Amino acid sequence: MYKLTKVDRILVMELLNNSRTSIKEISKKFGISRSSISNRIKILEEKGILSGYNVDFNPTFVGIFPVGILIKTKKIPEINEIKQITKDIPNIYRCSLCAGPFNIQIRMYIHKLEEMQKIMEKFNQTLEIEDFEYLINTERTFFLRDFLGLGLKINQVYGPFHYGLKLDMKCNRTELKILTLLTQNCRLSMSAIAKIIKKPLSTVNFCFKKLKEKKVIEKFSTFINVTKFGYSIDHIKIRVKESNEIIDKKIFKFCRDSDEIFIYNKTFGKWNYNLQLFVKSAEETYLLVKQLQKEVPEIDKLDVFRIYAGYSHAVDFNKLVKGLS
Repeated sequence: MYKLTKVDRILVMELLNNSRTSIKEISKKFGISRSSISNRIKILEEKGILSGYNVDFNPTFVGIFPVGILIKTKKIPEINEIKQITKDIPNIYRCSLCAGPFNIQIRMYIHKLEEMQKIMEKFNQTLEIEDFEYLINTERTFFLRDFLGLGLKINQVYGPFHYGLKLDMKCNRTELKILTLLTQNCRLSMSAIAKIIKKPLSTVNFCFKKLKEKKVIEKFSTFINVTKFGYSIDHIKIRVKESNEIIDKKIFKFCRDSDEIFIYNKTFGKWNYNLQLFVKSAEETYLLVKQLQKEVPEIDKLDVFRIYAGYSHAVDFNKLVKGLS
């Protein structure tokens, strides 16, 4: 297990907060030399702790919506088996192995639910699927905590961001090219993006500004492998007896008051909510679930699964989006 230095912890928290924060800005804020910051970021990347820089965006404004699928297979697959299946499926952007009722989680972008069924058929050709279920986010909120114990006053809330099944294209081809590059590495400079897509810098700056103004871009973040320094990512799926605004507020308040929960999702389908946690032990999750059930007696069913390995795919939105001039 890797032991984070104080500078490492500062960098992880800053990049979770805004992964486009420059080295110059971090240096000025914390009084750390730029060379130290550059060296530590390089080490964190090499150790696989910082495993990518991405942009959180509203996919319905790009003509697609996100689906999370949980799959139970007869035999637990190797990660390379899943990579082989997903390499030619452009919709998929994240795959993980899980512990719990399901052993695979995949995340994808689709235009309609029929596409999901076709993708599941491809999985079933290689893996013997016993069961699967899907989660479609309709609302999402990020909570930034001081989970690394920096002693800083960190308790920021991003959102709620509202999604849904109604697609509302707000991007042109150039904006989609920029968004594609930002989801692959949102620390790319505007000049680097302009060079890649062969557009004037002024055009790229204008489109980037429009993406933020139109609320397509919501937040710049980073993928961190918390298992490298002693944490796990657990998910709690929740179904309530009757979904209503009062229960929404109860669960949201619980999430806001909890130090472990970092993402709150309202979902469409079999489940009403999906919470994501950073925890150091299964006992922490158990105690949190017990407290949640006590504070929200309207909960009908709970399910927990843990992410323990995964990888990301780059997605080309121009290929996914159809009928755009």
